[in-house]
Amino acid sequence: MIKFKHNLPKTKIINSRDNFLLNYSKSKKVLHVGCVDSGFLNKKIKEKSLLHYKLNLTSKELYGVDIDKKGINTLKKKGFKNIYHQNKTNKIKKNYFDIILLGEIIEHTINPGQVVTSYLRHLSKNGIVIITVPNAYNISNFFKLLAGFENIHEDHVSYYSYSTLKTFFKKINLKIETIYFYNSSSKYSLIKKILLSPIIFFHKFFPQFAHGIIITGKKIKRKSS
Repeated sequence: MIKFKHNLPKTKIINSRDNFLLNYSKSKKVLHVGCVDSGFLNKKIKEKSLLHYKLNLTSKELYGVDIDKKGINTLKKKGFKNIYHQNKTNKIKKNYFDIILLGEIIEHTINPGQVVTSYLRHLSKNGIVIITVPNAYNISNFFKLLAGFENIHEDHVSYYSYSTLKTFFKKINLKIETIYFYNSSSKYSLIKKILLSPIIFFHKFFPQFAHGIIITGKKIKRKSS
């Protein structure tokens, strides 16, 4: 019988996705997929808020991959090393990285499973895959729908929830290690924090309605025959 009811995990709310990722990646060898942050690159470089910039300060060794050739050239001109186009990942070391990070990436892709598995060859034996996505059940989205519009990046092709991510990991042979919900309140101005304080407070008790999801996992070890 097909199962439709999926109980949600007991987990906590993360108030800063970036801080979580930085702490997790500290002193680790990291392969950052989607390092350019297309459309926001120049602004974030100026503000020093680019995730790849911050990872470069805390990780032991950092490589970046993206499909945005212009953005890759910009990062290289800014002094970032080990930046590769997606078509040239054969030059990147295999079985090497402690962490492969795909932050807000798979919702942009037509074949997310193929994208993620294509990078697993670069992951060390006990390495961790970290994926973050916007939450399909972000409560703010429902209010915006009531107002007559959908709040979504124009390049997104899919939505993800806890249950669909769980199934996704199973289908690409990744074992879930941890899963958290996160909100973006750390990026808000003081005025915005005050205005949205009821929603931020609500997230503490019902994290499943937060802005996004962070999921970590490991490759499932194949049993020797």
